Amino acid sequence: MIGDIVMSNTFFIVYVFALIFFGAGQFTQMLLSTQGVILSMFIANCLFVIYMTYKAYKICDKNYDSNSIKVLFIYSLGIVIYASLSILLFRQNMENSWQEYDTLNVIMIFSLFIVLGIFTGRDNLKIISGAVVKGIPQTTFAVSIWFEGNLGVSMEMIIAFHILTLPRCYQTYKIWKSHKSDKNKKAMFISEAVNEFTWTIVTIAFFSSWKSEDKSSLFFIVSLIPYIFPNPF
Repeated sequence: MIGDIVMSNTFFIVYVFALIFFGAGQFTQMLLSTQGVILSMFIANCLFVIYMTYKAYKICDKNYDSNSIKVLFIYSLGIVIYASLSILLFRQNMENSWQEYDTLNVIMIFSLFIVLGIFTGRDNLKIISGAVVKGIPQTTFAVSIWFEGNLGVSMEMIIAFHILTLPRCYQTYKIWKSHKSDKNKKAMFISEAVNEFTWTIVTIAFFSSWKSEDKSSLFFIVSLIPYIFPNPF
């Protein structure tokens, strides 16, 4: 029992640091370039974590335990990060911040909502709505990286996203497994599973277009070290 508590707390701390690393890495990268990055993807991610925060809150309202509270905190932190990235991208490229990829995302999301609403019903639509909002923009993001380039995408974001999402898939599955009749828990698990699957597509696109001369924000930060800590000898 004590071992499970220690493991849970350790996992939570590592997860929070990985989330901050993810946000800081991408924020720094977009100060250098916004190539391949699309605004609607960040907005959709922000809406997604707002949706998941609401679902986590509903779960906490029913089952007030430490695991549910940790999930709620993580999603709340995600809102801050994605909102910050959305604002930065808009400010960096105000005239052309909205691209054809963004319009395509909006059309596909609303079209899919209408189709699914007609054929699956309102209750099922609530369960898969998070997956739609998350899955379509990330797939379009992969297409943008493939055709436009990846200079605006940080290696930190690509790697950290998997570190963040895979455990969350397991965590939401574990929560849902204990209460399979709970539709909120089911919606969270399906959303995270689609989240990881579509980010795998993004990862493939990123490394397919990655070149050895490409600079990530990590290399940018490392390059500043000699200026911050000059050699005393």
